Amino acid sequence: MTKKSPYQRRPTAASVARFARKTDRENPKFAADYTGTRAVFRAFFHNRDEKNVYIKVHMVNTIFNTQIRDPHGLAHQLASEVKGLDRRLKQGDETLIEEVGRYIAKSGKSFRFYSFATKFCHCHNPKAFPIYDSAKAESLYAFNKHHPFSEFEKTALHEDYSLFRRVLQDFNDNFQLNRMKKNEVDRFLWKLGLDARREKERIKTEKR
Repeated sequence: MTKKSPYQRRPTAASVARFARKTDRENPKFAADYTGTRAVFRAFFHNRDEKNVYIKVHMVNTIFNTQIRDPHGLAHQLASEVKGLDRRLKQGDETLIEEVGRYIAKSGKSFRFYSFATKFCHCHNPKAFPIYDSAKAESLYAFNKHHPFSEFEKTALHEDYSLFRRVLQDFNDNFQLNRMKKNEVDRFLWKLGLDARREKERIKTEKR
C-alpha cells in the first residue's frame, strides 16, 4: 500500500504549530542551536572587525552544515569587500545575498554559497531574510503541486532570492499563516522536506 504524501493535507496554522512543537520536542538541539546562534549574532552584529565576521561565518557553517571549506577566507572577503554590509543588513537589502554568497578561492575558482548567504543574513535580520534550504524548497514545490498557491519552478528558488521570498509569502498568504511566528513555518517546511527526502532514500534502498 502506497504511503500517503504529507503534502496532500492542506496546512493550517494549527497543524503547522503542532508540527513545530513536535519537532522541538523530538529535536531540542535544533532550537538550542538556533537560539545560541542568534545570541552570538546580536552580540557581534557589526562586521567591520574581521574576527567578529569569522566567528559568525564559522558558527553558521558549523550549526547549519553549509560546507564552507575556507571560512576564514570567506570572512576576510565579507569584511573587506562587501560595501555597507551592516547598513544593508539592517535595511533588509536582498541584493546582499549574491554578494555575501560569492567567494573567490586562492586558486581563482568562483563559488556561490547561496544557502549560506541566506542563513548569514537571516541571523542578522530574521524578519527581512528568510532562510533558503533545499528541503524547504522541496516542501514549497510539493505543496504547490497538491494545493496550488504560486507559480514557480523548483530550481528557480535556488537561483532567485527575490522569487523565493515571494513564493514563501504566497505560501503564508494562501494558507493564512501570516500571524504565526516565522520560525514555526520555517521549521515546518524544513523538517517536512527533510523527512520526505529521507523517506525517498529509504524506499530506494529497499528496492536495491
